[in-house]
Amino acid sequence: MQSIFLNPALWLIVGAIILVAGLVGAFFYALEEGKNEKLYSMKNRSGRWVESFILGLLFITRGPFNYFEFKSLTGRIVTVFIGVFSMLFIASITAVLASKLTLSQGYSQIKGINDLANVEVGTKTATTSSLLLTSFGIRHKDYADMTALLTALDKGEVEAIVADDVVLKYMIGSSRLSGQFEDLEVLPYQLEKQNYGFIITENNRYEEEINRALLQIRESRKWRKTLVDYFADK
Repeated sequence: MQSIFLNPALWLIVGAIILVAGLVGAFFYALEEGKNEKLYSMKNRSGRWVESFILGLLFITRGPFNYFEFKSLTGRIVTVFIGVFSMLFIASITAVLASKLTLSQGYSQIKGINDLANVEVGTKTATTSSLLLTSFGIRHKDYADMTALLTALDKGEVEAIVADDVVLKYMIGSSRLSGQFEDLEVLPYQLEKQNYGFIITENNRYEEEINRALLQIRESRKWRKTLVDYFADK
């Protein structure tokens, strides 16, 4: 529920509705003010402006009023045209909301590896992600690199991708700074845990130096900042 209210598309649509409602209300107020006591009954100007905004809001969200509610001929004629516009406006808003607000809800159905069998999946060629999907018998599309993989998801070629979540978070977060991959989301589900490490020869004379260097790095502020930059959700 929180992700819905934080969706920028929702607030963009709300802003558009308020703007259009204000314009429609102001238009009819200019035509009917002083002529139509039924629509504008408040005594002060601010009250009548509120009435005009409510009129515009109801007009574009509920459809047209009966044309005979308006006293002026221009108002009655324009009512018909705005009535048609309001139906198209409502249909468009509904379509956009359905598309934007159900995007993440639809993908939230993926809670484990087996759920990927029901969607088009992509992954990077010759990776543990590709091997994992193959081991579970899940068909998937392979892409040469991470950029191609994310682009395929962004363009709708696939419905989900599987890759290292740290890499995904970093690439998506970095790309959003330039306006890319803004609709992509990394789901908080771990399919398989993998460990990474350094390999050196046995009794290597640099082993102690490497361990000390790693310990020094892990205790530094720069390392903690790096963890936030690469591992924190973006």
